[in-house]
Amino acid sequence: SFANEGFASGDTVVVQGAGPMGVLHILKARIMGAGTIISLDISPYRLALALEFGADIAINVSETTEEERCQRVRDETDGRGADIVVECVGYPQVLREGLEMLRKGGMYIETGNFVDTGDVSINVHRHLCAKNVRLIGLTNHPVTGYPPSLKLLQRYMDTFPLDKFVSHTYPIERAEEAMQKTSSEECMKVAITP
Repeated sequence: SFANEGFASGDTVVVQGAGPMGVLHILKARIMGAGTIISLDISPYRLALALEFGADIAINVSETTEEERCQRVRDETDGRGADIVVECVGYPQVLREGLEMLRKGGMYIETGNFVDTGDVSINVHRHLCAKNVRLIGLTNHPVTGYPPSLKLLQRYMDTFPLDKFVSHTYPIERAEEAMQKTSSEECMKVAITP
């Protein structure tokens, strides 16, 4: 067992990706008492929403280098690194950068690559063993998770701009257009109505 394992109030959390899943992780981290929350994305639209949903710092990945982003995380944590990094991008290439951002004994939660998106190489000693990293992979979830999550969102409806979470709504006849919209940098959650 290692000291400072898991999530604690005041922890620094980095969320890679500010799409719907990333924004919900930001919201939950804020509700759970996170300290500094850093959001990473390529979209100014999504980064602005990340700030509204509880992030303290929004970093545009397309305007910074990996080295600059990792340094910013170290600067925000007095050189330690993030306590938790959550991957919500869906590209395996961001794994190594997220592991670089972690402090010794930090936790990396992999949620974005829930389907086979390809391989990535890491230095197992440097990125995992030498840092005593806790690496958690997630895919799917039981339906029992929905009621508590919806109750949590209901409780915080007046605290966060949840009305902005669904950015676009399409009738079912325009489902193909709706699916194409999900790839846009200017949207959050896209809903299809009957």
